[in-house]
Amino acid sequence: MEAKPPIELADFQRVDLRVGRIVAVEEFPEARRPSYKLTIDFGPLGVKRSSAAIRPWYAPEDLIGRLIIAVVNLPVRRVAGFPSEVLVLGAIQPDGRVILLQPDQPTDPGNPIA
Repeated sequence: MEAKPPIELADFQRVDLRVGRIVAVEEFPEARRPSYKLTIDFGPLGVKRSSAAIRPWYAPEDLIGRLIIAVVNLPVRRVAGFPSEVLVLGAIQPDGRVILLQPDQPTDPGNPIA
């Protein structure tokens, strides 16, 4: 995958990246790709929902309680009729697998990413 063109620091600073804790996971058979509906606690920002195409690589029981990193200030996007409020971030591997980004030490949901 090629690098994207440079952006201004001010553009990047507009992206609100936060720590969240997954509190519920539901199967999402209506989605085009194998996905889950995630319910994520962002502390003072409240609970938000997201569609995540990660079902081939993560079991629901492995996701509950997991800390993740998400973009919380994008417009709501409807995925197969489901309102996805945040974008959960992951590293895409050469074989297509997605590895969720997470803090390497305990931290509170809602904390910003610098």
